[in-house]
Amino acid sequence: MNPILTAKDIRHARAIDLARLTGIDASNFAAWSNHRHISKRNLGIIATALGMEKSEVLRGFELRRHDNRTAQTVAAKLARATSPQEQPS
Repeated sequence: MNPILTAKDIRHARAIDLARLTGIDASNFAAWSNHRHISKRNLGIIATALGMEKSEVLRGFELRRHDNRTAQTVAAKLARATSPQEQPS
């Protein structure tokens, strides 16, 4: 059974789940949390790779920094919702 994603989950999923979307280790996002700095070049690379505006990427970083619990919950729901269903034997 797939988990139910709320409207808030869906609205924020793209920004919150940056680690899975980018393939960049989540520890790199932790560095953003501590320093709140990313070069314009790196921001541009990430935004281009995701097809997002730079402001959307920054918003995702801020969402992760401010509400890590929500980010973890939504990421877990997304992972369960998008994982292949187990086939009965």
